[in-house]
Amino acid sequence: MLPGNARLFGVIAVIFVVGVLYYRKTGDMKGVLIDSSFGFLVGGAIGNGIDRLLYGQVTDFIIRGGGVLNVADHAIEIGVLLFIIYVIISWFKQRAILAKN
Repeated sequence: MLPGNARLFGVIAVIFVVGVLYYRKTGDMKGVLIDSSFGFLVGGAIGNGIDRLLYGQVTDFIIRGGGVLNVADHAIEIGVLLFIIYVIISWFKQRAILAKN
């Protein structure tokens, strides 16, 4: 996807990791679920970012129904899934708090 822009995506991955680390220090999202989500997202971004910055491409080697991926791609998928679960749980908790008042 977007051939010739691997280095740009590598830089974006580095910026994403720095942004997540900064937000974790200053943000109000706390807990095991969001920490796990950000861990998977940062791990996947670092894995793909290193490949893009050093080799100019990411090597995909795991074949599945949705295409050909690598371990970092799966980590990003898990991180996004955990983030969605966190948002849904937070929404229900917030709704329950508002209902009590």
